[in-house]
Amino acid sequence: MYGASDRPTFAVVTPADADARRFIPVATIRSLTGIPEADVDDDTLGLMTDAVLASCARSCRLATFRGVPPTLAQEEVRATWVSAASIDRQGYARASRSSQLFLPHRAPITDITVTEGGTELVEDTDYRHLGSGVLERITAGDACGWSLSTIVVDYTAGWLEDDEDNPVPADLVQLIANQVRLSHSQSSVDPILRSEDIPGIWSGSFNTPGGDAIDTSGLARPLYDALSGYRATPSFA
Repeated sequence: MYGASDRPTFAVVTPADADARRFIPVATIRSLTGIPEADVDDDTLGLMTDAVLASCARSCRLATFRGVPPTLAQEEVRATWVSAASIDRQGYARASRSSQLFLPHRAPITDITVTEGGTELVEDTDYRHLGSGVLERITAGDACGWSLSTIVVDYTAGWLEDDEDNPVPADLVQLIANQVRLSHSQSSVDPILRSEDIPGIWSGSFNTPGGDAIDTSGLARPLYDALSGYRATPSFA
């Protein structure tokens, strides 16, 4: 049927272990949040950081593999389009796939290797990476798109701790630290309480998911917005 050869399988070839998933050091989070060790020890602060990073990954709608929670930490992943005949919606055989392939969403992508029919292709000669995981085949001879042979794309996506070549953006680190601070402050607040008014003593409201300041995902709006460049569009999630 139409599109059967255009849907790739996805696999995580080299997964990030528990330590690698925490790609922002606890010491950095503590420094940026100002949370004293007397209040929260390193192990607990690390778990709070892990929870925030996991929420960020879910918010970005990253591709999953075998039910393992996705991560924005660096992993080696693979997309495979199997060799197949292709028939369009009118029932006509097609000689090739379309000119663009959409990689299962992982971000940020830092390295790509493409083989088509067992031949390794050259970026910017045989294909272009248009960003957001879109690979465009550069026309060669009579070819007008990706061939129907097996196509394998190995790509590296995500961040490593203290990676000088591909550091986590400083503004994102600060916003993640702010989210950890928010999680810490909310630990002493009734999670179902939105506001409180004690006449003559005090009146206040609390940030809650779904409100003006916090997205339904639980992420503060500034962090949610900052992740927009790493988030899959709903149609390709």
